Amino acid sequence: MTNYGRMFAAEKLSTWSTYAEENVLHGLMNPSEHFLVGGDARWAYTRYESGTVKQEKFWRMQTDFELALHAVDTWIQLAFGTKPAGPYDDSRQHRKLINRGYSARIDLFDEHTLVRIGRFLPKFGLMTADHTIYTRMAADMGPENEQLQFELTMQNDQNELSLSAMSDKHSRSDDTQPKKGFNFYISHMFRQRSRLSLGMFQAETSPPNVSRKTTGTVVSGIIIFNEKLFSLVEITRVNDVIKSSDLKSESDAAALFANLNYEIFKGFFPFVRYELWNRDFSDPKSRLTRHGAGITWYPRPHFQTEVRVLVTNSNDSGSRPKLSTDLILHYYL
Repeated sequence: MTNYGRMFAAEKLSTWSTYAEENVLHGLMNPSEHFLVGGDARWAYTRYESGTVKQEKFWRMQTDFELALHAVDTWIQLAFGTKPAGPYDDSRQHRKLINRGYSARIDLFDEHTLVRIGRFLPKFGLMTADHTIYTRMAADMGPENEQLQFELTMQNDQNELSLSAMSDKHSRSDDTQPKKGFNFYISHMFRQRSRLSLGMFQAETSPPNVSRKTTGTVVSGIIIFNEKLFSLVEITRVNDVIKSSDLKSESDAAALFANLNYEIFKGFFPFVRYELWNRDFSDPKSRLTRHGAGITWYPRPHFQTEVRVLVTNSNDSGSRPKLSTDLILHYYL
């Protein structure tokens, strides 16, 4: 986080805060414009019921640590962390600290043009930290999708245009393959704080026997209705083509995410949510929907809590609605 981001968390986002509490380690480290330190940890509890089946688990989802050096118009950033864990993963396999990303950035023309190279997440829609929403899952934009990129961004107070070329030569785990491709992102701010964005991406993998080409578009918006009420919307469309020596398969998918939030008091946001994911238009059983409500609360700088209750429905024959309760605990340095 930059010093501006920390100040915003204390003054605009958190319910309570004391002097300098938003700084690293609750104010033990003075803010610096040249050396930035950050990190965060997430824990999750989930419980779901489907018919007579009930399961629950509490686990550490992710831990990250970041360093950044800033001199004149240049930024150098390093990110380390554990491999993100799901509710049914073996936690012992997610303890090792690995390099999660790095980048070098140069800000040109009074920060209107940014040039960045390194391994980082492609710009995609809302860039929400919740990688479990259907729109991110449909596009395979999870927390392990950092790519080696060269990115050029042009921006002003209202508009942003970003182009990046992706070229990963080595896979980082057994379940991912080297990728190459491009990413395009454009956004416009209107009515002072609302934002609308459009993105396009293409990624190709070419293992020895099977190749895969994924092409997608995403439209997203942050719509501010008034000082208390706002909405987050994201729509993703993805085409996936897999080829081998004797087989070719193609699927079209689409996903929708819509969240309506209302700030009852500073830092306390109840919300209602609706999601849809048609995983393959050619298969009527592949459609998923999820809806429900929850509360996000930022009690003090460094802390975030979210509770949500969601009902998931599947078109698959014989499946029953699944009621899930989730608790997310997030702490950042």
